[in-house]
Amino acid sequence: MRPISLTEDVTGTFTNEGPTHLRQRTILHIAFRNLSIEHLEPAFFNKAEALADRWTEALSLRSYSDEICCRSVNESQKDSAVIDVGEWMSRASFDAMGLASFNFDFRTIQNESEDVYDAYRQRLAVMDKGVGIWGTLNSYLPIIRNTAITRDIRIMNTSLRTIDTTVKSIVAQTKAAMKGVSAEQDLFASLIESNLSVGQSDRLADATLLEQCSTLLLTGSDTVSVALSWCLHFLANYPEVQARLRDELYDSTSCEVDDMSDTSSDSGYEEHCVSCKAKTMQMAMQMAMPYKCSCHLKGARWKAVSNLRYLDSVVRETLRLCPPIQNIVRVATCDDTIPLFFPVSLANGTTRRQDTGYIPIRKGSYVHIPIDGLNQCEDIWGPDAAEFRPSRWETATLPSLPSVDYPLSFGMGNHHSCLGHRLALAHIKIFLATLLPRFEFNPAEGIEISKFGSTLTRPYVQGKWSDGSQLPLRVRKLQ
Repeated sequence: MRPISLTEDVTGTFTNEGPTHLRQRTILHIAFRNLSIEHLEPAFFNKAEALADRWTEALSLRSYSDEICCRSVNESQKDSAVIDVGEWMSRASFDAMGLASFNFDFRTIQNESEDVYDAYRQRLAVMDKGVGIWGTLNSYLPIIRNTAITRDIRIMNTSLRTIDTTVKSIVAQTKAAMKGVSAEQDLFASLIESNLSVGQSDRLADATLLEQCSTLLLTGSDTVSVALSWCLHFLANYPEVQARLRDELYDSTSCEVDDMSDTSSDSGYEEHCVSCKAKTMQMAMQMAMPYKCSCHLKGARWKAVSNLRYLDSVVRETLRLCPPIQNIVRVATCDDTIPLFFPVSLANGTTRRQDTGYIPIRKGSYVHIPIDGLNQCEDIWGPDAAEFRPSRWETATLPSLPSVDYPLSFGMGNHHSCLGHRLALAHIKIFLATLLPRFEFNPAEGIEISKFGSTLTRPYVQGKWSDGSQLPLRVRKLQ
């Protein structure tokens, strides 16, 4: 089966099939394989701390800036304010992916009117409206895009031009900087190296590399920011879970002595940075850690975060209940059958048994895969399938649960699974481990949040759909 593409001229790994998909995926696989999380985690810590510092500064002032907070506070709520955390997760994740992917700092946390970020947001706002008649026509007649006959098409064209211009500039800078230098600092440099490592006939064209570059930035930042937003929403509404997770962060050692046993000051940096001397994760997160030091190069901070079991359970449960991609539609490329795990009642009133029956699929048929529904199916997850309960992942054996670590949250099977899922998980966990020791999250008074599956499963304020995706939470600075 192949996925449906709303724009048939897209040539990314998400929409392609067959030899083209295999060639593109091979290049990306080499790039991700050659670049470890330890190379990229400084970018995530850097931007998580930048966001925390921005919030801390704003919450320390008596008059709160409208650009930070979406509601002012009174004296009885000192050191807290209602903040649209969805907007700020989006900005911070975009910055983090800029650093991790291209070693390029967009600084959208500091600059509310950054052109490329604004272009991405405008593009996503159009996509979130749904396909519509013009979107359907565009999938069959891409020439419509060039006629710019609707406001949305004009917005998309302008946004794409802005993004394309910037991406081309970044690519040129990356290629120039790579001459004679091994690529260990960012994902796109590794992608260029992996492209050069295969035979000439298997290499991707520069235009395709540009598209992969843009896709990495867009999907890598947007999906992670949505997942982070939902995680903070759940933590705000389940204070006992938030408290337990914060306790785990408080009680965890920032880095083990053994991690530093073979470090040397020959690198030109201090042998032990201030964060390494911290007794707890909380102290480490609150200290200003140099961007590079022997500890940071060894990935000690990420090792500490990656070993937090309850943090892992919270992230798993968030992705189960609110997968960024709510559903997938595939198209059968040939006649096939779908085996049954449960009895199925058909439209004609008959029932197909799982031991003897199957569902025939004709070539060209559309197959809808309801990720959100499967992730909350009581037959799989039990009667509390709709409940946010991270402790379900702590059970030693889970025979009734799917065998995958993160059910259907990272793609469409082995050949279409997300190559960057480990990177995405590191991104999410590092942000949570940085923010939770410094802030407490609570529901915003008088605001009800609903989820709506458009391009991604985004949070919206009930009754304010026209205002776009928002997630206001009351954020309190911890002492």
